[in-house]
Amino acid sequence: MGGKGDFLKEEVFRLYAEGQSVKEIAELVDVTYEEALRWLKKKGVHKTIPPSRYLDTKKKLFELMDEGKTVKDVALEMKLSIPVVNSAMKETTKGKKKYEYGGKTFESYEEMENFKANLGKELRLMHADGLDKKNLAEKFGISVKSVARFLD
Repeated sequence: MGGKGDFLKEEVFRLYAEGQSVKEIAELVDVTYEEALRWLKKKGVHKTIPPSRYLDTKKKLFELMDEGKTVKDVALEMKLSIPVVNSAMKETTKGKKKYEYGGKTFESYEEMENFKANLGKELRLMHADGLDKKNLAEKFGISVKSVARFLD
């Protein structure tokens, strides 16, 4: 597979790294759930909590969150994906899933997307005023690659 297929895979990996669920990703890039899941597993980034470790893992996860760590930090420390951490945290937020982007937490995916749309406008304006990508990334707590995607 080349060209379009490689682009779709990279988009799946990027969205998953940003915390999207496999179901959301499949709908966004117009592939089947099974295909998106297969790509993520083959790359080795989709991980679930094994049943034998589930309770201990959740306890540790909650402790880290109580310490003020972000979902991304918890995922990195525990070697889990962001969606797995989000899913485990869902129970502590009474069924409300939390979304994180740029160091901020959102109650809904729509709220996060609205934030990102406004962020894109602000980044373009500030870049036009002379701020480079690295400084923009630091200012808004996002990666330089994310800034580049907003500006392209």
